Amino acid sequence: MYMRKKIVEKVLWIALIAAILYTIKNLLFTHVLMTFKVPTPSMEPTVMAGEHVLVNKMSLGRRIFDVGDCDSIRHGKIIRGYATSEPHRGDLFVFNETCFLGWDTIAFDMMKYFVKRCVALPGDSFYIDSCRYHIVGSDEVLGLSESQEMHEQMTRDTAYVRHVGMPYATLPFWDKLGWNVRNFGPLYIPQKGDTIYINEKNMRIYRKYIEWELGHKIVWDNNGFSNPDGSPIKYHVMLQNYYFMCGDNTTNSLDSRFWGLVPEEFIVGKVILVY
Repeated sequence: MYMRKKIVEKVLWIALIAAILYTIKNLLFTHVLMTFKVPTPSMEPTVMAGEHVLVNKMSLGRRIFDVGDCDSIRHGKIIRGYATSEPHRGDLFVFNETCFLGWDTIAFDMMKYFVKRCVALPGDSFYIDSCRYHIVGSDEVLGLSESQEMHEQMTRDTAYVRHVGMPYATLPFWDKLGWNVRNFGPLYIPQKGDTIYINEKNMRIYRKYIEWELGHKIVWDNNGFSNPDGSPIKYHVMLQNYYFMCGDNTTNSLDSRFWGLVPEEFIVGKVILVY
């Protein structure tokens, strides 16, 4: 009888510990951590297709969605909790896709995620020179130099590029600027509070971000730029921080060079482990 009581007590203790561990795991993966499987080779060789990444959702502050607002995923109704770290160039981030409705607009896809390397932070001026990534005023090495060198060699021959169908032109896809994967920018990365003046060049570059923040389209005609009600718009004060994200597989990555900047509220968190 005594032995049976001890066995029952031991089983109950094991069940209690298991329940506590299960609860802790659920709390961690609800509020702190998240895992993702990487489906494409865009981050190779850093993250291979099929590998998983563990993400710290607290790094920039856990996102809290205003579920009572049907537009919460588009118009800045996402609240961030306490951030455990500052973002840095070179960090790997997981974020929601921004361009599933087209490259000329921003939209939030809750069910689709990208993992890329941050190469430019809010307030940076980013440029590409012969396929190498740079920040104005900084000597910091950005991304994988070997991959960028390989891309430079492959894109010297524009006939070859056309033959293999390799992306060459980049945002804002405006002939007057002529930006491409070899030579791009400088592009200023907006930060919260920046004033962007409304002119043709800025509209080519920043229009979709400004329209996303405003929640409506900007009308552009012979009279200049205006809101849908006809009132002129001369400038816009940015409501979000933005980031420039690139894949380490420079020759085979659709990233910010093509679909543009990532608003901070789209970022899930920082990758802390690849497995």
